[in-house]
Amino acid sequence: MKKYIATIILTVLTAIIGLTLVSCEKEVIPREVELILINPNTGEPVENGDTVILPDERMVIDARALDKETGKVLTSEDLKFETIGRSLRVYLCPIVDGKLGATMTNYLWPTREEVDTIMSRYGSDEYKMTLSFDCRPDGAGKNFVRYYEMKTIYIRFHLIVSEE
Repeated sequence: MKKYIATIILTVLTAIIGLTLVSCEKEVIPREVELILINPNTGEPVENGDTVILPDERMVIDARALDKETGKVLTSEDLKFETIGRSLRVYLCPIVDGKLGATMTNYLWPTREEVDTIMSRYGSDEYKMTLSFDCRPDGAGKNFVRYYEMKTIYIRFHLIVSEE
């Protein structure tokens, strides 16, 4: 009888300990991301102070979020709860008299006419690109687990129209 009671107590304790260990959530440490803007002509990352020649045709601005540890370009599959398109925001603003002008475009390189207008009106070919990453979906509750850190970077560069 004592062995039977001891076996039941041991089984109950094992079940309680097992359930306790399973219910304890492992803390997720968000991974760092690196944001890069790709030069539409060379395919290389744009750095502060670079000169970019405006693409001939209006095209989507190629900005990427990379897992800093692995160097892998993040996709919607990596984010679990959000798409990469909604997580990575891109804004282009001219710099006029040392100050930011109004946002010219979101996600598309400006047209030749837009760049010519800025140049003729303000005499400026300097621009600032803002890349901002946040994979938290709208309406996420307090229990949302962030797998990647939020990050914003600014890249100042010269945007010129080709003379060809």
